[in-house]
Amino acid sequence: METPQNMLVPYPFEGDIKDFKLREDLHLGYKWLTMMDNRNIHLSLYQRWPEHDLPSDYDIYIISFHLEAVDVTWLEKQSKRINGNMLVLFDGLSNNYNIPQVTFFPYYYWHIQLDKIFKWFPKSLEKNITHKASAICNRVQTNKLLIFTALAEYLKTDNCMLVLRDWIEEKNIEKIIARKNDHLENLYDIFFKKYIGKEYTIDEFTNDLNYQRHTANPWQPYLQNCAMHFTNESFHTTSLHLYDGPYSSALQLHPGPFLTEKTLKCIAGNTAFIPVGQYHTYATLESLGFYFEYDFDTSFDLMKDDGDRFNNIINLIETFKDIDANTLYSMTKHSTEQNYAYAKEGVFYREVEKLNAYTAEQVIEHIKQTA
Repeated sequence: METPQNMLVPYPFEGDIKDFKLREDLHLGYKWLTMMDNRNIHLSLYQRWPEHDLPSDYDIYIISFHLEAVDVTWLEKQSKRINGNMLVLFDGLSNNYNIPQVTFFPYYYWHIQLDKIFKWFPKSLEKNITHKASAICNRVQTNKLLIFTALAEYLKTDNCMLVLRDWIEEKNIEKIIARKNDHLENLYDIFFKKYIGKEYTIDEFTNDLNYQRHTANPWQPYLQNCAMHFTNESFHTTSLHLYDGPYSSALQLHPGPFLTEKTLKCIAGNTAFIPVGQYHTYATLESLGFYFEYDFDTSFDLMKDDGDRFNNIINLIETFKDIDANTLYSMTKHSTEQNYAYAKEGVFYREVEKLNAYTAEQVIEHIKQTA
C-alpha cells in the first residue's frame, strides 16, 4: 500500500513559506526555504503529474519535481495564466528547454533517496552470478518491450531474469521510435507476434506491491545473481511526445535524465546497470562523482536521438551473446564497487548537498533581483 512512509519522495506540498515551516516532515533537502521571509512566494514542491492550477496572485513560484519527470506541459499551461516567475527545481539539466516565465535549476534529491534505500534495506544477499542480465517490464512501454525482446531473442530467457506482465496501455507505445530503423521495428514486431499476452515472472509481485518501500529493494536475485541490470526507466524519451510533426534530432531535449529507484537501487545493490532511459544518464551521474569505466562501449549514453540510443543499446546486447555471465560481471566489477562505496560511505550525499546549497543561493539571488 502506498503511503508517505513507503515512498522515497514526500507527497506534493502546496502553500506559502509560513505553511511550509510547520511541516518538518518535508524539510529534508529544503531546510533553506524555512530561512526565507514570508514575501509573496508560493511553494509547489515534490510534484508528480499535477492536475491543479497554481494560484494566480503570487510574484514567485518555487516548484520541484523529484518523484516524476518535469511536467513541461503543465508548466507551459501555467505560464499562460499567471504573471509571476516560476523557479523549477529538479534532478538533472534543462537541456535548453525554454518556457516563458520559467527558470530551471538543477537540484538533486537522488542522494536523499539513496540514503533512504540504504536505511530501508541493510545488506542481506551476497553476489552469486548465475545469469547474464535482468530487466523488469511490469507496465509495457516502448523502451521496455524493445529491451525485453532483445534480451529474450539474443541472450535467451534461460540466461536472463526477465519479468513481463500484461499491463499495456496504448498511450505508452510509441511506434515512431521503433520505426527509426529496421532493427528496432523488427524487434517491435517480434514482441507483438511472439510475446504479447505472455507472462514471465521471477517473484510473487502484484500491483498491490507497487510502492517504493517494496520496489526499491536492492537485495533481490535479479540484481544480485545477474551480471547487469537493464533499468527500463519510467521516462525514456526526449520532448518527442510534445510534437505532432515528424521526429527531428534538432528538437530540444526534455529536462532530465529522470531517474527513479529503478536506477538508484542498482547503485545501492552494488550492481552494474545499463540505463534504458533518457540521454546523458551515465554522464550526469559521472558529473556527480560516479564512475562508469565498463569494459564495453557505453557511447549510446551520449546519443540525443532516442531511436539511435536504443538501437545502440540493443546492438550492445547482441555483443553479449557469446560472453558468459561471470566474464560480463568482471567487465563492470571495478566501477560498480567504487560507485557502491561512494554512495554507501556518504561521500555522494555530502557532495550533492554542496551542489544544492549553491543552487539555493542562486534561487535566493534570483528572487532578490526580481523583487
